Amino acid sequence: MNATPRLRSAYPSTPQSNAFQSRLSSSDLRQRLTPKIPAAAKPPPKPPQDNDEPVISVQIIDAATQRTYVAVAYALLIIWRSYDWWNVRDDLESTWYFLKWLGLDAAFFVAVPSLRIPWLEWSFSTSAGLILLHVVADAMLMFHIPIPVTSWLAALVKVFYDREISVSERRVNPADILHNSSLILGKQIIHILPEGSAVLNPDQKAFCLDEKQKTVDLPIRINQTTPILIELLRTDPETSAIEVLTINARQAKSLKKGAEKTAKLNPEDPRVLMYPIKKTGLYQLEKVVDESKLEVQRRRMDVLVPDCPRAVVTTEQSEKCLGDLSEVFLDVVGIPPFSVKYSKQVNYRESSSSSQSIHPPDVGSPLRNRDTSHALVSVTEEGDMTWARSRSMKVPINEQLGESGEWSYSVEEIYDGLGNAVFYEEKGRNKDTEQKFTVHNRPVVSLAECDSDTMLKVAKEDSVELPVHLNFPQPPDAFQPVFLNYSFVPEENAEATRLERTYKMSKAYQRPRVRQPGRYILKSVASEHCSGTVSEPSSCLLVNPPEPDLRIKAENISDQCAGRPIGLSVDLDMIGTPPFRLLYSTSKDGAIQPRWVTIDGLRRQMDLRPKEAGFYTYRFLEIKDAVYDSISLRPKELVLTQDVRPPASVVFKSLERRTACLDDQISVDIGLLGDAPWTVEYDLVHNGQRKGSTAQSDQNQVQIITPKLSRGGEHSIVFRGVQDKSRCRTSLNEQIKIDVRPERPRAAFGLNGRERSASVLEGEWVGLPLRLQGIAPWKVEYLREGESDGRIRQQTVHDPNAVLRVNEVGIFKLVNVHDTCPGTVDATANTFSVSWVARPTMSLIGDGLTAEGKQQYRKEAICLGDEGSVSLELKGHPPYHLRYEQNQKPTRGYNTVANKELTIATGRTSVPLDSSHSGENVYKFLKLTDSRYQDNDKHQPLTVRQTIHNLPSARFDKPGQTFSHCKGDKASNDLVPLTLEGSPPFSLEIGITHRGSARPQVFRVKDIASRYWKWSLPRQGLDLGTHSVSIRKVTDGRGCERTIDGDPSSIRVQVSDAPTIIPLETQQDYCVGEHVSYTLSGLPPFEILYRFQGRERKATEHSTTFRRITEQPGEFTIYALSDNARGKCRAEKNIAKQIHPMPTVKISKGKTSIVDIHQGGEAELFFEFTGTPPFEFTYTRSENAKKGKRAAVLETRNDRSDEYTKTLRASDEGTYEVVAIKDRYCSFSVQAGAAREKKGQKLLQN
Repeated sequence: MNATPRLRSAYPSTPQSNAFQSRLSSSDLRQRLTPKIPAAAKPPPKPPQDNDEPVISVQIIDAATQRTYVAVAYALLIIWRSYDWWNVRDDLESTWYFLKWLGLDAAFFVAVPSLRIPWLEWSFSTSAGLILLHVVADAMLMFHIPIPVTSWLAALVKVFYDREISVSERRVNPADILHNSSLILGKQIIHILPEGSAVLNPDQKAFCLDEKQKTVDLPIRINQTTPILIELLRTDPETSAIEVLTINARQAKSLKKGAEKTAKLNPEDPRVLMYPIKKTGLYQLEKVVDESKLEVQRRRMDVLVPDCPRAVVTTEQSEKCLGDLSEVFLDVVGIPPFSVKYSKQVNYRESSSSSQSIHPPDVGSPLRNRDTSHALVSVTEEGDMTWARSRSMKVPINEQLGESGEWSYSVEEIYDGLGNAVFYEEKGRNKDTEQKFTVHNRPVVSLAECDSDTMLKVAKEDSVELPVHLNFPQPPDAFQPVFLNYSFVPEENAEATRLERTYKMSKAYQRPRVRQPGRYILKSVASEHCSGTVSEPSSCLLVNPPEPDLRIKAENISDQCAGRPIGLSVDLDMIGTPPFRLLYSTSKDGAIQPRWVTIDGLRRQMDLRPKEAGFYTYRFLEIKDAVYDSISLRPKELVLTQDVRPPASVVFKSLERRTACLDDQISVDIGLLGDAPWTVEYDLVHNGQRKGSTAQSDQNQVQIITPKLSRGGEHSIVFRGVQDKSRCRTSLNEQIKIDVRPERPRAAFGLNGRERSASVLEGEWVGLPLRLQGIAPWKVEYLREGESDGRIRQQTVHDPNAVLRVNEVGIFKLVNVHDTCPGTVDATANTFSVSWVARPTMSLIGDGLTAEGKQQYRKEAICLGDEGSVSLELKGHPPYHLRYEQNQKPTRGYNTVANKELTIATGRTSVPLDSSHSGENVYKFLKLTDSRYQDNDKHQPLTVRQTIHNLPSARFDKPGQTFSHCKGDKASNDLVPLTLEGSPPFSLEIGITHRGSARPQVFRVKDIASRYWKWSLPRQGLDLGTHSVSIRKVTDGRGCERTIDGDPSSIRVQVSDAPTIIPLETQQDYCVGEHVSYTLSGLPPFEILYRFQGRERKATEHSTTFRRITEQPGEFTIYALSDNARGKCRAEKNIAKQIHPMPTVKISKGKTSIVDIHQGGEAELFFEFTGTPPFEFTYTRSENAKKGKRAAVLETRNDRSDEYTKTLRASDEGTYEVVAIKDRYCSFSVQAGAAREKKGQKLLQN
């Protein structure tokens, strides 16, 4: 399709552009640029496509309608753009809207040609031009950039029509007259630099020196000044000697260059000079001189550079024992108070980390109550510098060693009183900052299988290992020798002196061997490093029993009927330690048959009843017992023979083994069979001794009672025989064994360390160690001394080393003990004392405290920003942990509550008091714990209150107000209203800074009783010019003082002289076409009364120059002048004027020069003249020009010179320009006409 189909109502057909027809599609271009390939490789041709068709087919929407839609879219965009332009409120929205429409316009003008709508298919350059045009329009709309149509029209009109008022009060064209702009050249701009200042270490940083850091850079911040001389004072804390350090101009320039290179700042921003030092001491900034040879204001700040703090861990022993105290010390060196953080490791496990606050009680340091806005030491006063010297302290750390193994204490970080911090990294720790030691277990010994009921039986001339049980945990491959101390008491002499012996157990299995009979008692045990504990049982009795022996007695066993022997009844009586093994042989007719028999007791009746008749021979050959082995009986020839050929009896109720206590009597009940009376024969056998007895009874039973069994061991009642009325005796072989306890049970209190006493935490249970001997269980009776009822308490225990658990204090006394037998109490160890460990307490010390009730105190009030602290004295077991609450109740705002905690190593500390907000602060010390009491419930909270007074303030009620009066006016002084805040009476210090003077005149007013007061502004001493009045200092009745730097409510006093008018031309005749010009001084607007051509006229001038074009000759006389100053000062004048050739004047060599001075300094104004002396000229001081703002004239001054040069001194900031010049005949002024003259020049140049 080559053309758009047309409807009847449509636009005429779209003309075809040659540019469009000649335009190639991208595919055609690609084909032309593609190198030709051989015919065989060519792809089959594609059917041609028409790319000039609109994107939206004209069969759907015709081209005219599409163009209408585009126009409507563009109109909607314009409406939307106008709406956004109307709603723009700030720069942020302007930027956003500008970027938004930049994108929309670009998208619109790129999208329209891509639709290929006829008549709207413009080229890329057209799109770019439209986009650029809309970008400019968007910027002016969204940023509200006005189109300066009015200025353009005014400038255009002024080119063709420019008129001024002449002396006849008619307008004339100045372009015809004022055309020489070279008569007055040059201007001088004076900048008053902001008040320079210098301060040493403005951020109050901490510095220190050590072996690693041998040099530190002290920061000196300078503001609005370039120093050429800096003097520092260094005070040596050791000798109090003062050294002056001077930084000359070259060094200062180098330091400043380094500061500017380090930080790229605004030229007006402060600079920080880094001055390197290598010595410790107190540094103070003494003097700073800038380029103008003026001394720069400096704040009294100082910085103390000490040696860096150090902390080491020390201990006297590297080997310690379980249960001991750690006895580790922190040795700290530096400026107190210190804060040390250390850690503890047990067996390479981090056990705890603590922070200690260390403050020596005997050091008075200004660091406690330091005001950061003032110096520590005044250079004008000699003070005690001992506080600035490094001090060494030793702080103990005593903890109970409750686990064996490798222990270590190490220092992690330390802070001194100035804030210097030293951090000890783990990889950098050495033997000084880390202390390691080994905690060893204590050996515990007791006797096994040998106690008060069990003796150690050993054969004569033989030895045995003492059955010592050792409990001593340690590595098997590193056994430490154990030294065992025991005593021996011989058996034959119990009253003899005990023999002390020591045995070294080099191996875990080694035991001492003993041989001699007697009692062996364990006394003590110790390893190479630690003493041990001896537990019960601790004593053992070693005995040598007698060798086994045998006695025999035989009787024939006869048949009761026939009376012939049927066997032998052999009584075997043994001596030794049962059980016995007896070897005997039986022989008959040459046949020998050996037999072993076991005998459990000391006697046995054995019936030898052979089954066959014959002649029998019985031989007893060997005997063994529990101790001895194989004792031959052959030498005794114990032989029985019988040629093999019943009587009364007894009935035993029980033959069981019995147990008896020492000194008890045992009774045995026996039933008798036969005819009364009976006689029973028996023996009491003990320790190889036999005592025979008989018991007779007429009843059919008898009770056998033994004597008191006063010796411990095994006793046996051996029954030998019984006979009745017939006197026929029947042999018996029964026996009853009695085990008699060798000792009574015994009770005593054990040692707790070295004493029988214990101190425990209040309310906690404590175990009183018992040492018991006997058979478990024991019943122990005890009482607490001092109880009114004398109540005896009883407790049953099962362990010989048991404990009595009590939770009371006092002296506990053992009264009685018994197990199965009554016992005794050791009179030397029958008491144990229990006491409470004192709870930690705290109290306030120092001055300035008033008690308001129980545990209620008030600290003396201070002013806002003052430093304060409260001193606490702590009693208990350090380290202490204090938790307190700080409740701030400010005068304005909400109350705040802060919980704080302190860890304190010594018995005294200082808690800082906050004074950052006025109001009342309440410090409530809630909880105090120490190393023993971790939860001190009974601590009584202590409350300290302190009032913080706000600083007083004062201000003028009308800041910036200007009070004006004429010089010499006799009216009363002006009353300036002031408002004061604080507690009356007040004292004020008011300064008046006169023009040209850097030091203000100070007025001090005392005893101001009201908060609203009017000050009588003094007029004496006020010269012409502007004077600044500001409040410098205010003090209220509480003694609080506020120093006001740069009073924002300051006022001004303008002292004006009577207005003057000085003609810039002093002659009667003047040059036609030049101006009749006068300079006015005073407060505009001015009223000038003059006569010209015989007529009186009045002119009002709002500027400092009165000028008219002298288009006609005549006499021009000014006879009166008044300005707008207070009182309408009027000056009577009579000034006539003549015109001659114009003089010229140059200031600053005819160029623009810029001079920077400090407040109170002066600069030279150098004027050069041409013409005929004397010269009179007028110059103005105006505001320094600022971008986008017109400079206002501040004042106008006149001066005179008889020479061709003149130098004046100026101290006010501004741009100084000559506006009028006069010599003996002519004068010239550029004020109010210079702009028109410049434009006139342009016209002439054109």
